[in-house]
Amino acid sequence: MVLDTDTYNEIDDQFALIYAIVSSKINLLGVTAAPFFNERSSGPADGMEKSFHEIEHILRLTGRNARIPAFRGALQFQQETGAPVDSPAARFLISQAHRCAERGETLFVCGIAALTNIAAALQLAPEIRDMIVVIWLGGHELSVRDNPREFNLQGDIAAARMVFDCGVPLVQVPCCHVAEKLNMTSLELKRNLPGSPVGHYLQTIFDDYLNERNITDKVIWDIGAVSCLALPGAGEWECVHRPELHGDCTWSESTSRPLMIQIRRLDCDRIFADFFHSL
Repeated sequence: MVLDTDTYNEIDDQFALIYAIVSSKINLLGVTAAPFFNERSSGPADGMEKSFHEIEHILRLTGRNARIPAFRGALQFQQETGAPVDSPAARFLISQAHRCAERGETLFVCGIAALTNIAAALQLAPEIRDMIVVIWLGGHELSVRDNPREFNLQGDIAAARMVFDCGVPLVQVPCCHVAEKLNMTSLELKRNLPGSPVGHYLQTIFDDYLNERNITDKVIWDIGAVSCLALPGAGEWECVHRPELHGDCTWSESTSRPLMIQIRRLDCDRIFADFFHSL
């Protein structure tokens, strides 16, 4: 697996990255930094750079920096350029897709950010569409009509449309009603985290995030995507036709479009138990 992550965006990416590193079921070949733009960055390039440094920090913290490489991603969103944004991250995805295919293996590309890097790889090397499976945490279920906007989706709608339209094997983990159930309190975290540098770091960033916002719990969204490989039995899924994405983040159903897997429910207790056990 390759993990594509906007790691500095908030704090759930750090949990997902560490889950991918420590899971015995996952061979993490590399980590790519995705662009993001919110109050924690001055723009997509700054968000990507901050994410890259956060990835490197976590790889050092877990002692995996010598074995698992990290790559910088796009400096802009595709929707801002009108064309795929080339980057070391996109080139790494392409090279790993070919390398796995030569060995008769399938590369899983797990995206927990805007789809800019993944879309770029698929556009720069269309042949890898048949060599990879994309797992993406983003968007909502079709039934969510009142507020269809979601951070990973609206970050780069053009890239998301490209991935949904190109026919690459796709697993979607919706946020509303699915990943949002992965909720955690500081007390639950304290009870389960190991007394290690990794455990201390996760507890610190979690508590800082809660204190800054004066809240008592937090959704650890992104481990839902990693759990699709780390603990595939913990998800209930359905094969559905890919919806057509519009510029306002709404979807249209169409039975003429290719199929994909959509996660319908996650067994949050099992996922958190496996995460803590892996740690």
